[in-house]
Amino acid sequence: MFKTNQAIKGLLMPVGGTLDEGADSPFEGGVGGCPSRHSDGTFQQDTPRSPRAAAPLKGGFSGIAISLLVLIELLSLSPPVQAQLGKRPAKEYITALESPGRLERLQPDKVISRLGLKDGDVVADIGAGSGVFTSRLARAVAPRGKVFAVDIDQEPLDYNRGKVQDAKISNVEFILGGFDDPKLSPESCDLIFICDVLHHIEHRQLYLRNLRTYIKPAGRLAIIDYKANWPPGHEQMKYSIEELLDWTKSAGFEKEDEFDLIPDAFFYVFRPIQRDALLKEPSKEKALKIAKSSGP
Repeated sequence: MFKTNQAIKGLLMPVGGTLDEGADSPFEGGVGGCPSRHSDGTFQQDTPRSPRAAAPLKGGFSGIAISLLVLIELLSLSPPVQAQLGKRPAKEYITALESPGRLERLQPDKVISRLGLKDGDVVADIGAGSGVFTSRLARAVAPRGKVFAVDIDQEPLDYNRGKVQDAKISNVEFILGGFDDPKLSPESCDLIFICDVLHHIEHRQLYLRNLRTYIKPAGRLAIIDYKANWPPGHEQMKYSIEELLDWTKSAGFEKEDEFDLIPDAFFYVFRPIQRDALLKEPSKEKALKIAKSSGP
């Protein structure tokens, strides 16, 4: 604290001079109207001095103005907001996503078959990255369906776009999403697919809540992520199944299905909870009371 005060004092020092603290104070004897202590031990409340009585600063006021601007700039500096966890250079990330070991582990073709997609479905591939699933999803919903490939990094999106174009696939739209929002159209998706991505999202519950608005009433949310054998460097990104179920429930989803396909990962499918239907539907307790009251 002492060093900070000295630094601020130094910034406030007029250029080419010194700050005369005694003469500069607008109060006699003390600072800010505080009582002054006399040699005999008694105190006297200080009174404001006349502005004319204050001695001028030794130096120019322009120096103080510049110093204040510098101080304001320093105080405005703050650590960057980290809204993506475990971020790495795009080229390194693409290489990791496309590695043979990862493809063998995830079994993308089997994942697609479990999703039960049909011609005409609209799918959002969240955190599409290098496009491990994008082209497969696009083929599964072709020719009338569509895939939104969403990522927060432009470089992987461009790489993915190149792969899609080389494969002569025309039903993919690429979207540069936000940290907390994929920026889709309301109720536009039959399926939102997230694989090995949720652990990279800092505000997971908020993101899931935003996803709820983009799924059709009868749509689905599929999430695949680690449940064991987390890779090195993922220590700060881990979460439990219990946390996931709490987040999805809070966001307005209920688990409908799960697949035991990837040994160290969960593969869950959720449906949007129809709140209006829940409000109209009587609880079990209420239904029992109605049945009893209507009986003989």
